[in-house]
Formats: sequence, structure tokens, C-alpha cells
Amino acid sequence: MVSNTLGSECGNHVFVENNKVIKFVLTGKDDCIITIEQIKSVMLNMKIEMDLDTFYATDGPSLFVDKMAAFLGIPNDKLRIVSIVKGSVEIKYEIILDEVT
Repeated sequence: MVSNTLGSECGNHVFVENNKVIKFVLTGKDDCIITIEQIKSVMLNMKIEMDLDTFYATDGPSLFVDKMAAFLGIPNDKLRIVSIVKGSVEIKYEIILDEVT
């Protein structure tokens, strides 16, 4: 899965899919403002026969988004990886639906 470490930067977040919880970092500073917006999207899942270390060593996340977006004919910023699970690499991703997609 994508790292559960939030860090300390305002707005860092993790979405826990199995219980639909979003965890945010709030710093208490005046400029730390979070906006939550509901969007329409389609969630998809794909398994790749590759170990996780090889996937990351070959720039797998960026390459996956580039190739899948090109295949679907949508801009890269409309496809987002939600989680990456170890084993045979399992990628959960979403396509953001709007007038472009």
C-alpha cells in the first residue's frame, strides 16, 4: 500500500480504503487550510506479475499512470493511484470523471 506515514506538512493525507477514512495533517498554523471536495470517479484494480521492489526500481507508479492514461485517452492528471499492494503488484487506481473524461 502507498505509505501510511503522513509526515508533518499541512494537508498531507492518507485515504484508508477498507473503512473509507481520510487522515489529514493539520498544523494549527493560520495558513494551514484544508478543502475537502467530493468528486465523481471510477475505482479500478489491476494485478501485475512483478515484485514490488522491481516495480518501484523501474519507476512503476509514473510509468503506470503514463501508459494507462495514454491507453484510455485521458490526461495523466485524471488518473490517480490510490494504493499499491505487495505480492504480485496490485494497483488500485481511480479515474476522475468530468467533462474531459
